Amino acid sequence: MNQQTLRVLVIEDNPGDARLIAALLSVANTAVFAVESAETLASGIARLRDDKFDAVLLDLNLPDSSGLQTFLDLQAEIESVPIVVLSGLGDEELGLRAVKEGAQDYLIKGKVETDVLERSLRYALERKRSEEAIRRQTHELQRNEKLLRQLLDIQERERQLVAYDIHDGFVQDVVGAKMMLDSLEHKLEATDESRIRLATARELLQKAIDEGRRMISELRPLIIDEQGIVEAIHYLINEEQSKGDLSLEFHHSVRFTRLPRLLEGALFRIVQEGLTNVRRHSQAATASITLVQREGGISLCIDDAGIGFDAARISDDRFGVRGIQERARLFGGTAKVQSSPGEGTHIEVEFPLSEADLEDV
Repeated sequence: MNQQTLRVLVIEDNPGDARLIAALLSVANTAVFAVESAETLASGIARLRDDKFDAVLLDLNLPDSSGLQTFLDLQAEIESVPIVVLSGLGDEELGLRAVKEGAQDYLIKGKVETDVLERSLRYALERKRSEEAIRRQTHELQRNEKLLRQLLDIQERERQLVAYDIHDGFVQDVVGAKMMLDSLEHKLEATDESRIRLATARELLQKAIDEGRRMISELRPLIIDEQGIVEAIHYLINEEQSKGDLSLEFHHSVRFTRLPRLLEGALFRIVQEGLTNVRRHSQAATASITLVQREGGISLCIDDAGIGFDAARISDDRFGVRGIQERARLFGGTAKVQSSPGEGTHIEVEFPLSEADLEDV
């Protein structure tokens, strides 16, 4: 069976130590190690820039660099190559500090045997590969989340445009037609059949107006863009309470006037989804919404005193909270749900918010 060949660069200014490491690795059992050496940090970095190595064994005390800074400077140059630190008998603390900063392992010179050296290098390679895989996955997730936020932005802009079109076109035209009919009503006799038909037409037009306004609300309430999220939540609460059977309270303590448009949209949708869940699932007569600005973030809580549910069953989304959690995550936030049967439900959503975010509004 062909053994894997691994190229190792030893950055060590003591030729005897460098030869010893090469000799130890020459009798390794699990891989063939092709060992090369450099005597200074600068020459080691130059070799790594010009050629490909699988791992580096690094002495922290070199002619042109010493201590932890040796590792930090090398790591800045070769983030993708695992580094195992070589330390002297009295430098174990320094070796541990290097590991905390990102070194894969540290070995004490003079106490290294072939199996220890071989195992350390192989584990370093595996850990580095795992780190790289996680880094790539994280980068991909961040890229996907950025794309999703861009799509949300496009969606919100389209909703905004459609909402304005409905408001400025359809609704205004229908309102104008209804006003014209209203002006004709007093000119007709009370028993006139035309008056009855006029009343029917007015009712139909009022329904069309109400439906148009409902569509605007579901697309993107104009009040968000005109007055901000606090007034938009007031508006949403009034709309919900007009349906009856649910009393709502809204408490807020914020310093901002406006938030980034996408964040305002996310908060509005979360409140909208939360109140839908309260009405659909909780059987509660009362609920409350709390919006608080804290140092470095904002917190939104939705509480009800309803029948509650087993929070461990959130994953099946029968209680309508997954959408809230996903929307929070897209904006770097978190959504926590606390509930148990008979104890009501508490949903807390937190978003990071910096001064720079507010300056960009």
